[in-house]
Amino acid sequence: MASIRNHRDKYQVRWRVGGRMRSKSFARLTDARRFAAQVESDLARGDYIDPRAGLVTFEDYAERWLELRRDRARSTLDRDRSFLDSLILPTFGPLPVAGIKPSDVEAWVVGLGRAASTTQKALSTVRGVLELARRDEAIRSNPAEGVRAPRQGQRTVAGRALNDNELTAVLAAAEEVDPSTATMVWLMARCGLRIGEALALRRSDVDLAAGLLRIERSLSRREGMRPVKGRTSEEEGRTVPIPLDAGERVRRHLTESGGVLSLDGLLFTTRTGRPLSYTTWRSRRWRRIVERAGVGEVRPHDLRHTAATRLYVVDRWTPAEVQAFLGHSDPRLALAIYTHIDGGSLPTPSALPHTGGS
Repeated sequence: MASIRNHRDKYQVRWRVGGRMRSKSFARLTDARRFAAQVESDLARGDYIDPRAGLVTFEDYAERWLELRRDRARSTLDRDRSFLDSLILPTFGPLPVAGIKPSDVEAWVVGLGRAASTTQKALSTVRGVLELARRDEAIRSNPAEGVRAPRQGQRTVAGRALNDNELTAVLAAAEEVDPSTATMVWLMARCGLRIGEALALRRSDVDLAAGLLRIERSLSRREGMRPVKGRTSEEEGRTVPIPLDAGERVRRHLTESGGVLSLDGLLFTTRTGRPLSYTTWRSRRWRRIVERAGVGEVRPHDLRHTAATRLYVVDRWTPAEVQAFLGHSDPRLALAIYTHIDGGSLPTPSALPHTGGS
């Protein structure tokens, strides 16, 4: 049972939980009585939540939540950390979890002003952190549960695969803009590289005699050099065959580079030998290439879509082979995301055998 007493000119509610005495003070007797009745009701139903547990800040629970997710892919953890630091903790970080209301979460969602997909992922992160607090019985219910991200916002650009004519135009434009970039575009389009993987390639990753390319690391805008997406170490990278046309372009690149490249040096650098920046490369080189090629809106990542689609449609690779080439863990995911087939790519169905008749 909860009791009320006068204590230092305030009304103190006292109750016992688990053999320990708890208390909370109020300036008004009405508030104290209301709280005492709530405590007694919660204890009777087994829904009691210790008010002290709810004083733990959102930031503290966010760190616990990240620690429990340490078995996830490195790219997923990087995304979670980025969302927390840039979008979530500035608003919720110092707040006690018990002090966060559904209206607070709704106001935060509306005020983000980000793309719908980004808002949804950030909201999912907030929901996950507060769900951990709920399971720890620091809060009675998750205030983010039921909050929905608004549909408005920037559209998500779907990937596309270039046809052979479009790819030829892009490669020709790249030769005109920057020969070194042309080689990188060749490898991205023919070996299915992500942009970060292409930027991180070293001379020692290329074995032209065997016709193989070793992909062990990726250059991230936030994390710098790291293992490839979905891997925890460089030893878990992948090795892919280099198509003959791409191999010839790499050979020419190495010849033109002369003695500038060391065995362990980066394969693609600035003219002064520094690592390429994705942001600078895309704005100063890739944008010019696409405009000169006249192929409409094309992202660097679309070259990976192009490679996968060509392997599946033209070269008739199996789903498992395409999955291994791209470095995905699931062939269904690789085909669903990266292959694009339209009516013009379909073969003519075979004719039915003659069934007889006069």
